[in-house]
Amino acid sequence: MRRAIAIHSVCGLLAVAAVTMLADNARADRAFLVGGSVIEGNVTRSADKVMIEVESGEITVPAEVVLRIEKTESVVSHFQALYAALHPHDVKARFALANYCREHDMRSKERQLLQEILGIDGQNAEAHARLGYVKTDAGWVTEADAMRAKGLVQYDGQWVTPSEAREMGRRHAEAEARAQQAAAEAELATKRAQLVEREAQLAAQVEA
Repeated sequence: MRRAIAIHSVCGLLAVAAVTMLADNARADRAFLVGGSVIEGNVTRSADKVMIEVESGEITVPAEVVLRIEKTESVVSHFQALYAALHPHDVKARFALANYCREHDMRSKERQLLQEILGIDGQNAEAHARLGYVKTDAGWVTEADAMRAKGLVQYDGQWVTPSEAREMGRRHAEAEARAQQAAAEAELATKRAQLVEREAQLAAQVEA
């Protein structure tokens, strides 16, 4: 009985994750679990457990909750095969694999490849741009550093001058104060109306 409860608990915890993985890895191995859940990824089995590797990490489940495994080539395993075949200095192949990662929402792997490209070609403009860098007289820097070097500050998601930021802050404070005043006036008007209504009710009771 205790074993059945444990199996049910494991399957329940994995049910939500399994739905997401089904959408992301249409060509992955499939691990069919007791209870009906299906997890997709690069599946390997040991004596007493099953490991499913997905882009976000690795999931391990007891082998006893896995009914069967359907082996196919997953996005992860395909990436691993292509990555293992890369020449140490092949920039073009790394860009192609980085594009594959972007198309399959493997953002961390894409960044890894772009950083490797910069390790090979430190001035590669495309890799810098895709990593969020911009070219300045001082070299490649992040967009935030480039904006700060120009004397700009970030306010409400925008890069503006300090004086513009102060003016925007002043306008925001004024707008908030007006909104608070309008809310207070509306509340006061409601209370006055309620008082008038109560007085009318009391007057009606006296007349009766």
